[in-house]
Amino acid sequence: MSTPKLRPLKVTFEMDMAGVIYDPFVPPMLDGIIDWCLSPMVRKSKSAPTRGEEPEEIRLPFGTWHIGKQWGWCASALLPIEGETPQETIRYFRKRFRDNRITMTTGVINMQAGAMRDYNLPYTVQLPEKFVAYCLADRHTIHDLLRRNLKYLGQKKHRGMGMVIGFSVEVVENDYSLMCDGKAMRWLPTAEGLREVRLRPPYWNNNERVACCEVGDEYHGAISQP
Repeated sequence: MSTPKLRPLKVTFEMDMAGVIYDPFVPPMLDGIIDWCLSPMVRKSKSAPTRGEEPEEIRLPFGTWHIGKQWGWCASALLPIEGETPQETIRYFRKRFRDNRITMTTGVINMQAGAMRDYNLPYTVQLPEKFVAYCLADRHTIHDLLRRNLKYLGQKKHRGMGMVIGFSVEVVENDYSLMCDGKAMRWLPTAEGLREVRLRPPYWNNNERVACCEVGDEYHGAISQP
C-alpha cells in the first residue's frame, strides 16, 4: 500500500447561523479537531486525563514542523474567512436550583445568592458564516475523518450551538498551515511569547507548555519541515 501524499490543503467549515461559542483569542486548532476525531479509535484510555496528568499523544495524519528542539503538526488555527469580522451577540442560559436535590442540602436555602441561586448565565456567541483552516496532509484522509466524526465546533453543542452544516477540503498551491504573509497561522514557540501553550493536542493540558506567539503575530523564527 502506498503512503498517502501530503499536500497543502484548505479546509472550509460552513456554520449554522445559530452561532458558535468559542474564544477568538484562543481559536480552535485543526490538529486538535482531528485529534478529537481519531481519539475513540486510537487511544487506549477511554477517559481523558486531568489537566495536570501526562496525556497520551497519538500520531496524526499531518506533516510536521521543527523549531529547535520543539515540534508540532502542520495545521493552522480555524479562523473566519478573510475579510469577515464575525458579529457577536449575548445570550443567556438559565441556571436553576435543582429542586430534586433539596434533601441533600443543609442550612437555609437562598436562591438569591450563593451556590443555590437562580440566575441567567450570560455567554457570548460568535456568528461566523465560515471558518477556514490550512494543513499539510492527505486530502482523502482529512475529508473522511471530518465526514464521519465532526458535527459541531465549540461549546454547548447539546444546546445546538456550533453546528457544522457543511465543509470542503481542497488542494491549494501554497502551504499556509504555519505562516501566511509573514504572520503565524498557529501558536509557534518564541522566547518573546507572552502566552504559554502546548504545541500539540490536547491543547488544554498543562504539560510541556512553552512560550508562544499569538495567532496572527509576525513571526521570524526558522522553521524546518522534514
